[in-house]
Amino acid sequence: MRRHATAVSTRWILRYLRVDDSWGACVARDAARALASTVSTARADKNARFNIVGFCSSPITSWRGFVVGSHQAERGTGASRDGRGGGKLSGSAKLNQEIIASRSAGEILAIVEDRGESFSKVNVATAVNRLYKVAKARDNLRRDPRYKRLLDLVRLHCGRFRAREVSNVAHGLGMLCANKGAGNIDKETAELLMRAVQKNANEMNPQEIANVLNAVSKLDAAAEAVSREGWKRLAEAAEWQARDMNPQGIANVLNALSKLDAAAAAVSQEGWKRLAEAAEQQARDMNPQDIANVLNALSKLDAAAAAVSPEGWKRLAEAAERQAREMNPQGNANVLNALSKLDAAAAEVSPEGWKRVGEAVERQAREMNPQGNANVLNALSKLDAAAAAVSPEGWKRLAEAAERQARDMNPQDIANVLNALSKLDAAAAAVSQEGWSYFSVAVERQSVAMNAQNVSNTLNAYAEMRKRRPQASAAVTETGWHSLAAATARTAPTMANQSIALTVDAAKKLDAFASAIDDEGWEILAAAVARMALDSNAQQAVLALSAVGWKQELARSLHRQGGFDALIGSIERNIDAIRRGYPPDFAKETRKTLDAIRLIYEHDDGAYGDERLEGLRTELQTKPGNRHK
Repeated sequence: MRRHATAVSTRWILRYLRVDDSWGACVARDAARALASTVSTARADKNARFNIVGFCSSPITSWRGFVVGSHQAERGTGASRDGRGGGKLSGSAKLNQEIIASRSAGEILAIVEDRGESFSKVNVATAVNRLYKVAKARDNLRRDPRYKRLLDLVRLHCGRFRAREVSNVAHGLGMLCANKGAGNIDKETAELLMRAVQKNANEMNPQEIANVLNAVSKLDAAAEAVSREGWKRLAEAAEWQARDMNPQGIANVLNALSKLDAAAAAVSQEGWKRLAEAAEQQARDMNPQDIANVLNALSKLDAAAAAVSPEGWKRLAEAAERQAREMNPQGNANVLNALSKLDAAAAEVSPEGWKRVGEAVERQAREMNPQGNANVLNALSKLDAAAAAVSPEGWKRLAEAAERQARDMNPQDIANVLNALSKLDAAAAAVSQEGWSYFSVAVERQSVAMNAQNVSNTLNAYAEMRKRRPQASAAVTETGWHSLAAATARTAPTMANQSIALTVDAAKKLDAFASAIDDEGWEILAAAVARMALDSNAQQAVLALSAVGWKQELARSLHRQGGFDALIGSIERNIDAIRRGYPPDFAKETRKTLDAIRLIYEHDDGAYGDERLEGLRTELQTKPGNRHK
């Protein structure tokens, strides 16, 4: 019989051998040594079986278990053979073979319907696992009573599941619900399954814990059913097994943790270190999806990213470079998006690496979905080296893809696309007149669902492009501006300081937008400015004061609410930073502030807080060297 050795921990071997005599100790010791000496970093085949054969003379000639993907009936010293240690297979084993041989969801569900009452726990696990492999979305599982019967069997046997069965069932249900149209699992099934997961977490091997976490990240009902103790046990199991995980396993664990806040919160600092080390160690053997998932996860998990060493970032960056040409559109979009947030990783990408990534996104632009296209453009607007690697033809393809996908973009997507185009002139230059119209229609349609940052980014993008690409804002209809004004009034109370400053700056620069703001809208914006003024930085304070100078409606509302003094106070508090200014034009902030004060003096109602404004003007006009003389 052919030996198949795979890297597993000694603890995992001992768990399955279940021996306590001297001969058993020999088997366990020799098996562990033999397996440890043949560690393979290549991905285990999904149907791989662990065989321990002939390590020393024994009554047992073969042990064979199963991991996710096989569900082969466990065979030991005759336990699965009618109790006689030989002869015919038991009914459960025969049933398992039939399930494994099934080639369609219909075949498996027919077995469930006809013989479900005779299923063992292994049969249930095998059926769920096999079903996810052969089912199609068109099978309409969520409305099939036979699938509901299978879930009944899961609930019935859940209490007897061991680590292997519960891992396989959770993994299978996660895949069925996420990818095969089975819908979510019901609350009762989720609670029983997660109870079994919690009970068996400490006994799971690396692949089992990775598959469970991956499954829970796909099953909302399951995630809601996990207790605090359950998250703790899952996190501890992931930490413990991290160093023995293969590339796919560590990628799946990090990917799951990036989606499960409660699980991530339960990971210890030492645990993040182990997970990061595992990702570093396995980076060179990761396939395109693995490296994309790892980088994407690290961009969302600050604790994990902080645990990655400089050498680790180098390995991860090299893996991303090497796999760029093999990645699918989503993978490349995720990698670029992650690199735009992970400075340490981006710093390790070589010029050749950026070239490969640029070529990949150019080639795949037409296949990207709306989110992928938005993420790529958004990332390129932050990664100068990556943007420099995109050819004119590449910008054309990306622009065309964004135009084509505009109708299907969600609020964040369209906001990110416009924000990126305001910073990527090569991309904006490739947008057609019709494309700008597509974007404006998307903005109008999605503005009702935009959050505060989406609104601010959209308005700031149009304001930034008003001179370089005037056709962008010209394509927005009157109805579109009114929809943005309504969105501004709705979200301004929740805007962060930067968003408030950029929004009132846009009102200053975009007359069509300002005209769409009604009296109530100005009152809401004024209240936001007064709130921002309490802890604004120099740039935010100057933008707000400049907007007040240009827009009397905002100034009057601010004065009525008593917020004018707060805004002047923010200028006084930041006066040194304003005088220093920002590169490359250090005098710009001072000039803008002085212009704002002059405009306020010219308002019909006169200046608000004349003495303090005059003091500011005198202070700003004084040369830095003469300030205290």
